[in-house]
Amino acid sequence: MRTIQQKESSGIFGLYLLYITSYLLRFTSRVDVLGAIRFDMLLAGILFLAMFQQISKVKDNFNHPISKSLYAILVYVLITIPLVEWPGSVLKGNLVPYIKAILFFFFTIAFVNSPSKLKKLIVVYVLCQTIRVLEPLFLNITQGYWGSGTYVGGGQFASRLSGAPDDVVNPNGLAFVICIAWAYWHYFFAKSEKFLYKLIYVGIAGAFAYAMVLTMSRSGLVALGVFWLFVLMASKRKMLILSSLFMAAIVAFSQMSDIQRDRVLSLGGGSDSSQSASAQGRINFMFRMGEVWLNRPIVGHGLGTSKEAGANFGQDAKIAHSIYFEVLIELGIIGFYFFIRFILNVKNAILSMKSSIQESDKFDYSLAQVLHSLLWVYLIFSIAYFGFSRSWWYLLAGVVVVQVGFINAKVKEGNNK
Repeated sequence: MRTIQQKESSGIFGLYLLYITSYLLRFTSRVDVLGAIRFDMLLAGILFLAMFQQISKVKDNFNHPISKSLYAILVYVLITIPLVEWPGSVLKGNLVPYIKAILFFFFTIAFVNSPSKLKKLIVVYVLCQTIRVLEPLFLNITQGYWGSGTYVGGGQFASRLSGAPDDVVNPNGLAFVICIAWAYWHYFFAKSEKFLYKLIYVGIAGAFAYAMVLTMSRSGLVALGVFWLFVLMASKRKMLILSSLFMAAIVAFSQMSDIQRDRVLSLGGGSDSSQSASAQGRINFMFRMGEVWLNRPIVGHGLGTSKEAGANFGQDAKIAHSIYFEVLIELGIIGFYFFIRFILNVKNAILSMKSSIQESDKFDYSLAQVLHSLLWVYLIFSIAYFGFSRSWWYLLAGVVVVQVGFINAKVKEGNNK
């Protein structure tokens, strides 16, 4: 009986890995027949039904403070639908993408019920995110693919690398994917004792750095800087890392085009950069988003309606380019409170987890470092990027809950010996 249950559990977990792969690599866009049968929705439905059979087996995961904070957000979204500005927009087109995003959290805490499954999940997730970076980079090198562009002043436009043709991420989104994948590669490969792993990491890091330059994403560079600052602060070899980063920056800057250099320099906000106006424009846009929020500050305009709100009550028919303003505009100050509580619960769980891990537990230690650094990358990058209805926050939170459970079980087992 136990063997049959284990096989069923492994089979459902395999479907979850397939769901992650299909979702991130856009199988339904690449293969017409998968799109026609709504393959992702079919998988999600099967996994959703299977999840209820797992709840009783992983009660602690579903009772975790992070889980409860997500329940609060979901309940709040549902009960305020009649009170928001555009309830029809929420129900027609915006509720489903949010549910698809948070399913990554619930599927993770339900189906990742062993350390070996957690490792497999991490491998699949990182490989998918790496492919999302390397595919458009390969197309750029071999076919001149860019995918996007930006106005740089003086009547000129510059090409920017975005996700592959079948992907959905713009240049800033691709930069975010680079930061996510780089963090995992760094902590699991750069610090490995195996020379081959270090060599692979150098090659991957070089490709990531080149792709980051081609995205011309200023918010991506800031997020990457936050990641490396985190690495530097936690390292015992600060001078080595500083000198390596300095040399890498010099090499990268020397290989940039004039427009790419100007884009980087515009981060300083100096008037000497022709693109400093666009950087100032992003800041002005944030102030305008604040004005849109104040039009309906308590319960918001409705989930996923920041673009609609900007078009009707502001000057910009754009999605709020900040997750914080996105939540304020869509869910109001009450929903923003629930979102901040969710973030704080994730932060507290990571810090608690790190305090319980020995450095000798290499996988647990490395994963905790990844999660902690990515939390700060997410927090900083999200100042200038939306993402409330995207999967990355929820998969991160799910992995945190699962790893906390495994570490607590190890500690309890050790105390009983």
